[in-house]
Amino acid sequence: SIENLQHTIMKYSTTALLLSILFSAPSVKAEGPCMKDDDSFDIDGCDYDNFVEGLQDFLDDETTCDHDAKTELRRIYSSTDNAKQAISRACSSAWNSVSTSNFKDIDHRFNNGFMNRYVAGETFLNTDTGSFQGTTEGNNIDNFRDDQATNTIMRGFPSLSQCNYNSIMCCFGRDRQPNDNNGNCADPIDQNCLDADPADNSNLCWIDADHIPLFSDPFAFPNDSEGDIHCHGLAWADDDNHFSSQLRFNNFFYVSLYDHMYTRGYVQPTQDSDNIGMCGCIEDMPKVSRADCTEIEASATFSVSFSDLLKFQVTADNDLDVEFNACQGTNPSNGNDANNDLASYINRLHINGEIDGNAKDKAFETLVGYAQPGNNNNEAACRDAYEEWFGPYPDEVEDKRCSPDTALFVIDEADFTSLEECQAACQNTPGCSYFSLGVDTGNDDYDQKGVCYGCQANIDNEDGFNTWELTEKTPDPTCQIGLLPASGKFCCPESCGSCGGPGCSQRPGGASACCVTNIETSGVSCDESNAPCIVSNPEPQMDPTCENGLLSDNGEFCCKDSCGSCGGPGCSQRPGGAAGCCVGHIENSQVSCDDSIAPCIVSNPEPPNEPETGDPTCENGVLTPNGKFCCKDTCGSCGGSGCSQRPGGVAGCCVGHISRSGNTCDASVAPCIM
Repeated sequence: SIENLQHTIMKYSTTALLLSILFSAPSVKAEGPCMKDDDSFDIDGCDYDNFVEGLQDFLDDETTCDHDAKTELRRIYSSTDNAKQAISRACSSAWNSVSTSNFKDIDHRFNNGFMNRYVAGETFLNTDTGSFQGTTEGNNIDNFRDDQATNTIMRGFPSLSQCNYNSIMCCFGRDRQPNDNNGNCADPIDQNCLDADPADNSNLCWIDADHIPLFSDPFAFPNDSEGDIHCHGLAWADDDNHFSSQLRFNNFFYVSLYDHMYTRGYVQPTQDSDNIGMCGCIEDMPKVSRADCTEIEASATFSVSFSDLLKFQVTADNDLDVEFNACQGTNPSNGNDANNDLASYINRLHINGEIDGNAKDKAFETLVGYAQPGNNNNEAACRDAYEEWFGPYPDEVEDKRCSPDTALFVIDEADFTSLEECQAACQNTPGCSYFSLGVDTGNDDYDQKGVCYGCQANIDNEDGFNTWELTEKTPDPTCQIGLLPASGKFCCPESCGSCGGPGCSQRPGGASACCVTNIETSGVSCDESNAPCIVSNPEPQMDPTCENGLLSDNGEFCCKDSCGSCGGPGCSQRPGGAAGCCVGHIENSQVSCDDSIAPCIVSNPEPPNEPETGDPTCENGVLTPNGKFCCKDTCGSCGGSGCSQRPGGVAGCCVGHISRSGNTCDASVAPCIM
C-alpha cells in the first residue's frame, strides 16, 4: 500500500542520514605531550616549582604547544601526583651529584661530636674568652666562609638533623670577643668579658620545666631578668629540593660560626639549663619574644633532557653560588614587609605555600612576640603568652635571693649550678620552699653567677639573682623543720626565729611567714606543704630546760639547735639567724621556755658550766685538709661542697662562716680558727 511504501522510504532515509553523519564526522586526534626526544632546557635550582617554570619557558619559546607546563607534565606522567614524584626523584638525584662539604672541612676538630657539644655551649669555642681574629679556628672559619660555604652543599650533624618544624634558632647569652663593635666585651678581658653581654634583640620569656617530675611551672624570666640576649635563626621550605632546604647547614654555618661567633664573639646559651642549648631546632629552644633571620640566595644550573622512553632526566652543572642575606618576610599581624625577622620569614614561606600551617604555628609558639617583628624589648608578649599557658605572671622573681643568713643550703662550686640542679637541691632539702640562682650578675659580681641558695622564706633584694618557688613542697605535718608557737597550731619557717607574737612582721620572712594570722588566712595545711602552714593536730609546745635547743654559756637563754652555739660573735650569721641564735634578740622577744620552744628564755637557769679552755690542736673536732680551720666533730668533714647540709650546719661545718666568726681554737672549741 502507499502507506507501507511511505514507511519503508522513511525508514531507509533515516538510516542513510545516520550513516552519512557517522562517516562524514571528522576524526578526533588523541591528546598528547608536546615534548619530543632530545628536547632539553636549563633551570636555576631544581625543585617542582622552578622545574615547572623552566618547562613553561621552553614550551613558550621552542614549541607551538597549546597548553601549559603543568598540563604537559600530566600528559607525560598521567597525573599531577605522578609528575611531582617523578620530578622530585629526578631533582634529588641531580642534587646528590653536587659537591658537598661538612664541618670537619672547616677545621679537623669540628667532627659530629664536637658540633653537638658546640650547639649545647660546651666546647672551648663557647667557654674561652678572647678574640677569634688571628687564631687557627678563626682563620679556618673565615677561609671557609669565602670558599666552600658558597659553592658546596654542607652536610649536617646529628643534633640538628631531625628538626620537625623547618627552623633552627640560636640564642646567645655571652660576648667573649672585644674590639668588634658588637656586645660589651672589652679590654682588659679578664675584667670586662667574664659575663659580658651580646647586643640585646629579644626577651627570654621562660624555659620549660616539663622534664622535671615535681616542678610544674616553667623557669620564668620576667622584666628582662635574663640580662641581654641575642637570638638569630633560619628556616627552610618543606620541599627537600628547595634551595633553602638543601643549603640549610650552609646557612647555619654562616649564622652561628661565622656571623655571630667569629665576627661578633657571641657564644653560650642564655642560661645554664640542662634543657636548652645555645642553638637548636626551634621546638627545642626556650620561649623568646623574637629573633633576627638570615636567608639563602643561591643559583645553580641544572640541565633537563627529555626522551619518550626515560621521560625527564636532570643533571647538575656544579656551578653552585650561595649568598647570605637578611630575611625578607611578611608581618603576621598586618601583611606588610618585615625584614630580618624569623617569624615574618616563616610567615612568608607559609604564604608562598612552602611550609605548612603546623610548622608556622609551632614556630610562633616559640617566637611569642611574632605579631610585633621590630620590637626588640617585648616583655608584654612574654607576659601575655605566659598567662595564656600557665596563669598569673610571676612578678616576684627578678632580683630576689634567699637571705644568706637563713639559707638552708648554698651551692658555690667551680662549675655553674644549672636551673635544674638548683631546683633539685631545694626539692630534696627538708623545709626548702624557694631556690635562688645567680643568672645575670655581670662582670662586677661574676663570683655570684651560678651560685644557688635554698630557703624556707626570708628573701632579700639582690641584683642579678632570680628566685622561684617550688610547686610541690614536702609536707611537714608536725612542723619538724619549722617553728611552732606555744599553741602548736601553726608552723613558721626557721628563719623567723620565733613563730607569731609581737614584731612578727619584722622578722626574716615577713608577716606572711612569721605571723600566725597571716598563716591562718593562707589556708595552707602542713599536711600538704611545709612552713609557713597550719598544723592539723596541734600539741602545745614548751621546753623549760632547753632539752631540744642549745643553752647559752650562762644558761639563761635557749637557742635553736641549728645555731651550732648560742650567742657570741657571729651569732647572726648562723642558721636560725639573729632571732634564733643571738641572746640579745631572744631576751627582747620575752618568749619564755615555759610556754614555747627555742628560741626562748629559761626561767630557772642552772649555774653555768666552767668556760671552755680551747682546743688548739682540734683534738675534739675535724680539721680542714689545709689545717687552717677546725669544724665540729659531727660534721664528718670540714668545709667543701655540701658543708651546710651536714650535722652541725653552716656555722659548724663551713669554713667561710668559721672564718667570719673570729673564734680562735686557742680560746674556744670547734668551730674555730686554728
